[in-house]
Amino acid sequence: MKSAVWFLNNTWLLDVYTIIYNEKETILEECVKSIVDRCVHEIEKKCMSNEFEYARTGFSFVHFGRRGITVSIWHLGNWGQTNEVFCCSWYCYGRNISGMELLDSAEPILSKYEIRLLEKKLEQCDLVFDLVKPEEEIQQCYLRITSE
Repeated sequence: MKSAVWFLNNTWLLDVYTIIYNEKETILEECVKSIVDRCVHEIEKKCMSNEFEYARTGFSFVHFGRRGITVSIWHLGNWGQTNEVFCCSWYCYGRNISGMELLDSAEPILSKYEIRLLEKKLEQCDLVFDLVKPEEEIQQCYLRITSE
């Protein structure tokens, strides 16, 4: 896990979790960061609406599985006075990183191996929503909560 990684010219703040099916496989941190960076760019281009205020803050799971790579990015935002959590996910077969495809709602967004991590991270997000002060940005609060 890599905490508090900045992406897209320091506008996105994500905790990045790497899950590897084969313990003997070596995955370089720069490779993981590159994959997440590509996905963040795609979120900016294809997955955002003027209807919401995005905090560009959250976490990512990069799962190097037996058959392929799954990436999910969970991020926080608001719709008026309502706090929201958004998620986009990608997949590629094998290790074909250049072939990562944004998945639609018919595809799974995570596997059994990420459930406990998701539970922990969503609890932290809920705490951020409860504790963020009007003068504080969600990113600042997220950094404060997740570093404790």
